[in-house]
Order: sequence, then structure tokens, then C-alpha cells
Amino acid sequence: MCKDRRGTVEDSQSNGVMGAVLLLLLALLASGCGSRTSPLESPRQSTGFMPPEVVNVLGAGLDLKAEDLDGDGKADLLIPFLASSLALVYNDSTPGAPAFSTTLFAAGPSRVITACSGDIDSDGYPELAVLREDDEDDGLYITPVDVYRNLDGASYELLHEFEIWQGAEDMAFDLVNDDDDVPDLLLTSALYDGQAAIYFESITEPYDDGRAQKVGGYGVQEEYIEFTQMVLHDVDHNGYLDVLEVNTGDKPGLKLAMHMPVTSAPAVIFDPWQGWIIRPADYFDPTLCTNYRGSELVLDEPGAIPLRVACGDLNEDGLDDVALLVQHPSGQYFDYAMKLTQISQLATFPSHVVYIYCSSLSGPEGFESSPTMDRRLNLAWAGGLYFPGWVTDIRVADVNYDDHLDVILCSEGPLHYGGISYLAYFPGKGDFDFDPPLAFPTGGPPLRLAVADFDADSYLDAAVLLPWTNELEVRLNDGGSGLGEEGIIIPFME
Repeated sequence: MCKDRRGTVEDSQSNGVMGAVLLLLLALLASGCGSRTSPLESPRQSTGFMPPEVVNVLGAGLDLKAEDLDGDGKADLLIPFLASSLALVYNDSTPGAPAFSTTLFAAGPSRVITACSGDIDSDGYPELAVLREDDEDDGLYITPVDVYRNLDGASYELLHEFEIWQGAEDMAFDLVNDDDDVPDLLLTSALYDGQAAIYFESITEPYDDGRAQKVGGYGVQEEYIEFTQMVLHDVDHNGYLDVLEVNTGDKPGLKLAMHMPVTSAPAVIFDPWQGWIIRPADYFDPTLCTNYRGSELVLDEPGAIPLRVACGDLNEDGLDDVALLVQHPSGQYFDYAMKLTQISQLATFPSHVVYIYCSSLSGPEGFESSPTMDRRLNLAWAGGLYFPGWVTDIRVADVNYDDHLDVILCSEGPLHYGGISYLAYFPGKGDFDFDPPLAFPTGGPPLRLAVADFDADSYLDAAVLLPWTNELEVRLNDGGSGLGEEGIIIPFME
């Protein structure tokens, strides 16, 4: 259930305005009239993040994914470049001691779009899949997908070369069909109305010679669709990963697909030549055990463009909610952060706002008690968060270890703030309520953000990609030791 917190939020806004005025007066008195201090700065408090560890990634990165590349159980970092290569950033950190090393990986003749890893053969060394731009000037839009076998955790050999028709922009390994435990490759696909999959029977046996198969889908798509990000997340906590895709096409918003398991193939199948027949014992078709139910969220504001999406149970009702980063074409930057309570406020707001959506499920009677029954994900707008700057990525996680999920972001600073860029987070209080954000300056404009426990101390850390300086900044969580760097408090203000 989504609870109406509008009255409570409005009260907290009024209090936030009074508090912001007091904080500004104190800052002016402390700094003097001639101070050149950034207008964002205010009294500081400890936040639990250590000073950044700067890692040279040897190129200008386009994306950042935290994945275990060498099978040691710790999150490494995968960074595609604006070229035909990518960086594999191996994580050798121990609790409180960050340590990273970068290896360049040559990925083929055309630019890398994205990459991901997954242990297809269950040998403890995850394979690497690389999605590239079309390298043939033949008028067809085909995106090659190369799969490399991981030999020993650090070296690879090319095993498969596949071709995906139209619209593949992101991908991830997952158990798409539910009758085996071999990871498949799930891809965004405009041609297949949502997502497509390359199924694996084993690492050397891709189903149907690796031809992409339609997965679920959202019905017949009459409009142009273009997917820019795919996130796999168990929204309904049924043990199976659901799919959220950012769509920047004719109907910008989100495409959603709930994964409902089918653990055994039906006894009767349809044969195009014979009609309905009893399924032969040796007949294998992974699509028979694949079941996704599609729905969509369409942004109604003219010119609004969805950018990035993240998930987490923000109102603590047992169902994960959605945070969607949205770009708006109109408005001017406000001097301070603001918590939005009415969607009409967005019409005059500046470019980047984080929409918060409350999730609910609908389906036939009794679907709540059965993970295999048909269900649809519904999203209702529950508020918005604004941070002064060009926000480029978001995550949802509990980074201040208070048992409430926070909204974490990275933001490129506007020029009238001196171009200061930040890693920041809105501390969550549950029920879609947040404290003012805490910000940490970065060494350059950040493009992407990753949140993971890099040093294996049971506390979540953060990494931001700085493509203009070919660097990565990793901030470890101090775990409440009090040794963390203090963050800038940015008060809410109308």
C-alpha cells in the first residue's frame, strides 16, 4: 500500500525553509561578507565516508558496472571506453584499505556499447560479454555481441560471436528460463518489443546457434522505442529478477517486466506443421520455461527524458519502489535542494529531478501467495528529489547503515557554483521521507556511480567515474568508526 504523506512532507518543507535560513545566516556570519565560499556550503557533520581513493582507469569511460570479474567474491569494476576497448578494474581491497589495479581489454574493431559478466560454466571464473556498435557499413543496424571465456580469472579467449538486430543498448546475465541453472544473456531490444535473450544450454552450446529469442515483451509496439539502460531487480521479492528498462523513444518512461517462474515445460506444444502435439521427451525449447509480464510507465510532461533508474523499498512495505532520474527542458537552477510534493511543481523546475514512485502489484485472486501467478507492477508518483546540478546517475542503498534506504547520486556542478561536482546522498527515513542531502566534492565531473562493498567489511562503499580525467574515485564506508570525511549539508529550500 502507498501511504499519503503529503501533509507530513509539506510540514517538513516549512521547517526545512526555516532551518535553511538559519543555516545561511550562520554561514555568512562565520565566513564574512567577502567570503568566496561556495553557496552550497553549510555546517558539516560526519557521514561515514573515507576520503577518496583515486584510480587511473587509462581512458575516458562511458559506463560503470560493479561485477565480480575474477571470481574472488568481491566487486570489481567494468568500464567501457569511447573506443574499441574497456577497462577491467580488479579489486584487491581489504577492510579499510582500498587497492585497485586496471587492465585494458581490447574488444574488437568497433566501439564498445556495454559489457557484463556471468559464470556460464560454473567454474568460478565469470565469462565476459561485450556489446559493440555495428562494424559493417551495409545499411543494416546489427550490434555484435562477443562472449569471452574466462580461463583463470585474469585471461580470456573469444568463444562466441553473435549478432543482435536493432536496439540492443544494455545487457546482463540472468537465469532467463527457469528449467536449468545455466546463465543466459538478457538484452534490451527494440526489435523484440522489450527484451531478447541468448540462451545457453552450456557454455559451448548456445540455443538455436545463439540467435536472440524474444522474451516476454509488452505487446505490439506501434511507437518508436529506444532503451538506454536495463536494471535487473527482484521488485516483488519472489526470488526471480524482474526487468526495468529506461525508454527514451516516442513514449518516454519505463518498460517493466515481472519474472514469474515456469519450472517445467508444458506437456502439449504447438507445432507449425502438425498443430498441437504431445511434447517429445527430447524436445528442448527454453522459451517454454520463460515467463515475463510486461507493463509500462509513460512520462506525461512534454520534453521530459528518463535517464537512469534504481530500485529499493523506500517506504518499507515489503515491495521495492522505483527512483527515476528525469531531465526537464525548462526552468532555472534554484540555489538549494528541494523536496517536491506536487508533480505540478516540475513544470518550472530545472533539468534533473529524481522521481520517486510507489510500487504496487495487481493480478488474479491469490496471486500474492504464489510466485508463479500472473502479476503486474503498478507505479504511483510519490514525490521528487532535486539536487542543484546536472545529476548523471542514481542508486538506492543504505549507505549510512541506519536500516533505511537512501538515494545516492552523482552530479556535475553548474557553472554558477564554480563548477563543483559531487557524490551525494539523501538519507532515507522510510515512508518516502528524506533528510537534506549530504555532498562530497569529486575531483571532476562524474558520469556514472556504483555502490558495493568493495573492501568486504559489510558496509556499502561508493565509486564514481570521472571520464574527463580518466579516473575513478572510490570512497570506502568507515562503518561508524568516526574517521570518515565530513560531508556538506545541503538544506531543502522552496
